[in-house]
Amino acid sequence: MTNNFKKISTKTTVTMKILVIFFGAMINQACTNQANAQQEFLTESVLSTSFTAVVTHKKVMKLSSNANDGDEYELSAEVIKHISGKKQKVINYRMFVEPGEEVVLNRDLVIITLCENKGQYYWPGVGAEFPATEAFIKTAGKAAKMKSNQSPTELGSHCEN
Repeated sequence: MTNNFKKISTKTTVTMKILVIFFGAMINQACTNQANAQQEFLTESVLSTSFTAVVTHKKVMKLSSNANDGDEYELSAEVIKHISGKKQKVINYRMFVEPGEEVVLNRDLVIITLCENKGQYYWPGVGAEFPATEAFIKTAGKAAKMKSNQSPTELGSHCEN
C-alpha cells in the first residue's frame, strides 16, 4: 500500500510540474504577444504623429470645461530623449477628455506621441503614451528613422487637422 501511495504521489507531482510548465509557457506567450502588439502600435503612432519623445510630466492644468464638448487640459513635460519632430527641452500640449474625467499626472518616464496643429501640440487619444522601456525606446527610434525616409503622403495619420 505504501508503494502504491508513492507511485500516485509521484505521478501527481509530475503532472503538477507539467501543468505549471505548460501554464507558465502560455502566460509567457501571451505577454510576448501583447508586447509585440504594443510595439507595432508604437511604430504606427510614431509614423503618424508630429512629435515623439521620452518625457517626464511636470504639470497639468485644467483650461476649460464644457458639458457637451468635454474638458480641456494643458500638460507640460520635460523632454528626456527626443525621438522625432522639433527638438525641445520642454513640451506643452493640450488634452481633451470626456466631461468630468480627471487627468492624473503620471510622473514616470513615458514615451508620448503628439499631433500638431497651427504650432500647438495636442494629444491624439488613447494609445499615445507608452512605457519608456529600452525595447520601446529602440522601437520608437527605428520608426523615426523609417519616418525620415518617407514622404508625408506615404504616412498614415492619427492626427486631425
